[in-house]
Amino acid sequence: MKIHATANDDPGFVRLVSSMIDALVLQRAPEIVAIVAVDNWFDHKWLNFSGKVLGALGVWKDPLTIPPFHPDRIIAQTVYRLAQQKEYEQMEAPPLHIPQASSQNLKRKLGKITDSGIFVWWSGNTAANAKGSLMAYIQNGTDATSWYASFDRPDQWKINKTKNISTEEVRALLQSAEASSAPDGNTETAHSPSLGSAIERRRRGHA
Repeated sequence: MKIHATANDDPGFVRLVSSMIDALVLQRAPEIVAIVAVDNWFDHKWLNFSGKVLGALGVWKDPLTIPPFHPDRIIAQTVYRLAQQKEYEQMEAPPLHIPQASSQNLKRKLGKITDSGIFVWWSGNTAANAKGSLMAYIQNGTDATSWYASFDRPDQWKINKTKNISTEEVRALLQSAEASSAPDGNTETAHSPSLGSAIERRRRGHA
């Protein structure tokens, strides 16, 4: 998957995020993939956070709602849909993050957007911070899962903390992405024939 990166983003972290998204797509084959670049690092408290009521009390809700990042924090939003050719194509979509009172976000349930989707938020400014974060929400019918992972870069990017996913599972996702790399060493995009074929095989297996 192509993601929107800027000069403030460490290329190694951008590759890591892209690889994680590709692995999730291969694993889940969702109808919709939404990728949101956030301006800076965010911690695990954003996971499943829905908003605040009475100006102070935080709410973490189930079912999942769109995390209430202020739209000023959003650098880019990229959305893909699975086309008839079993390849992903970029599409126009309303912004996930809109100006509103935090309490209004409590009703913005993920399942109302799609019943088959992967939503990923990843942090920018990693070139200067030497730390990054990634959060994934996965909607599959009426079921939804979510997890968070943070990374730091003492010399190369390493897993720092995780929530709702183990370090071993994060490593497995990265290894899965590496295994599906193209012969020239570049991770395949969602438009590549082999990724499209893998998605089709997975969908037939769940039919």
